[in-house]
Amino acid sequence: TFTVVVLSHAGIPEDRLQKLASVLTGLSTWKRVHEVVLVWNGGLRALWGRPSARRLRAPGIRVVPFVRNSLLNRYDPALNVETDAVLELDDDGPFLSEQVAEQGFL
Repeated sequence: TFTVVVLSHAGIPEDRLQKLASVLTGLSTWKRVHEVVLVWNGGLRALWGRPSARRLRAPGIRVVPFVRNSLLNRYDPALNVETDAVLELDDDGPFLSEQVAEQGFL
């Protein structure tokens, strides 16, 4: 199994956050995905007040907030990733199909 780590931020437009929430919900159902971790730069208040954020409270999705907006937050030990394999994505994709992504972990 592998963990999907996705980096996003408080400045993401609502339409892109809506697409991201849909993608993360889908990723969380993949049979080889242990967990989806959303690294959120900007604090939780900036996330949970948005309409699309409700979908991110789904099973298999964990949000880890950071106040400081840094690309390096995706590597922070506070993420507590439980798998040896990690698929790292940005909030603007590209988003792979389940079959293509799993080929990288065989």
